[in-house]
Amino acid sequence: MYIFIFDFLFILILTFTFGFGLSYTKFEYSNLNLYKDGSSIVVCFDVKNVGNVPGKEITQLYVRAPRVKIDKPYQELKGFFKTDTLAPGEMQKVKITVQISDLASFDGEKWVVEEGIYEFRVGASSRDIRLKGTLNL
Repeated sequence: MYIFIFDFLFILILTFTFGFGLSYTKFEYSNLNLYKDGSSIVVCFDVKNVGNVPGKEITQLYVRAPRVKIDKPYQELKGFFKTDTLAPGEMQKVKITVQISDLASFDGEKWVVEEGIYEFRVGASSRDIRLKGTLNL
């Protein structure tokens, strides 16, 4: 069953967005670090359980590509990571690697990675982005 809500601009908004999940605890994201490593992009950050009970978090990495010549979606899921069970106050370092070739778009003839500034967005769901960083490719 799908539940839909329309906002005042008559745009369809899902009640439960992609990646939505409930937890008995809360998590805090921090220390985003992005770097290029050969033919890949490495995204590192910390996840800390700031709640009162142990829990796991599924972190999600979205990429917003520059809109130069090829029309692209607002953001695309490019990776995810499930933490270990974190006790209250415990932190885990997360590392997600994305191949640069996975950022390619089809221009009608071939797959290309357009030059420009790419925004890397980390969060708990597609509508709950906690950290943002950019790289020029």
